[in-house]
Amino acid sequence: MSIWVISPDGKITFREETINPNQPIAETAEQTRVQASLDRSRGISQNPDIVNRVRGIQDSVRSPFSETPLPTTPEGRTLNPQLQETYQLLIAPIADLLPQDPNQKVIFIPHRELFEIPFAALQDKEGTYLIEKHTILTSPSIALLDLTRQNRQQKQPSNESVIVGYPEMPTQFELLQPFIERDDIKNTLEEAQTIAKKYNTQAIIGKEATETLIKQKMPNAKLIHLASHGLLNTIKYQEIVNLPDKLSKIPGAIALTPSDQDDGLLTASEIIDMKLNADLVVLSACETGRGDITGEGVNGLSRAFLRAGASNLVISLWKVPDDTTLDLMLEFYQQLETTPDKAIALRQAMLNTMKKHPEPRHWGGFTLTGAANPKN
Repeated sequence: MSIWVISPDGKITFREETINPNQPIAETAEQTRVQASLDRSRGISQNPDIVNRVRGIQDSVRSPFSETPLPTTPEGRTLNPQLQETYQLLIAPIADLLPQDPNQKVIFIPHRELFEIPFAALQDKEGTYLIEKHTILTSPSIALLDLTRQNRQQKQPSNESVIVGYPEMPTQFELLQPFIERDDIKNTLEEAQTIAKKYNTQAIIGKEATETLIKQKMPNAKLIHLASHGLLNTIKYQEIVNLPDKLSKIPGAIALTPSDQDDGLLTASEIIDMKLNADLVVLSACETGRGDITGEGVNGLSRAFLRAGASNLVISLWKVPDDTTLDLMLEFYQQLETTPDKAIALRQAMLNTMKKHPEPRHWGGFTLTGAANPKN
């Protein structure tokens, strides 16, 4: 496995590690490279060993159940062997190159399936999570990282906010019916209303949160916060459930309230054609950071928002819990009141949420991609 580390002074350090042949990733590790500065190969196919490892990591973090109890530290912290093993694979070889100051940023540009690894939740041998040591950002590619900084420089002054929560779900699509029946995003109502008060605006909720209205308001907004259902697998199989053609280009959608003028699905294909002025977009929904894995990174909602002009984007890697996501989001916006640096704010929000909800599934599913600090 090859890793490039670029320090703030421009120094490039290359590390190459020999992978244990007994590890599942062994057969493909040499092909899967974490590249921070080089072009990516378009010809490498998705390898099942990499895919299975990433899925195993995500499942070990997000599942509230385990067939066998996990070991704990003397202080009672759970030790997750899967997260520790991945830490040893990806972080330990470069740990000496990472900053000692936890407020200095570490930006990961993982290759292909590795983008879906929850870096914040990786654990060292002592059980310390990576987010406790470092302020973390991720980017699908070095080109998109550069694009977010260009986006930031082109922003127009604005105090407008679009804060959406608890929309009425579209009813015309068969595969969306379980979401409606479960009603499992109830906390997005409180989430949107509480955040809106901080910005002296009204949350757009319920039947008012139509796709048409939200699309009209998004281009001028400095802040866009969408708390709803995120759809990924649904639209990957649109031909099975007869979903609209607009979903066929790029996977990913946010469910909003349908109206006579729209179907209630704000898709990545629609977003990528917008011209956004947003300094911060928060997609407080399930799997908004996932998509099709390509040689150039993840193709989905995250890429669409960045291409449309967003400077900073908070996205999720799995089906995040409704109740504890409310806690994390309110903590995040509380931290933004004291610092303009989105990465530092998200890190502190994770640390504070961790005190109440120690397991990574509650706080480790979100990541920030973008320019982070308006001064850098």
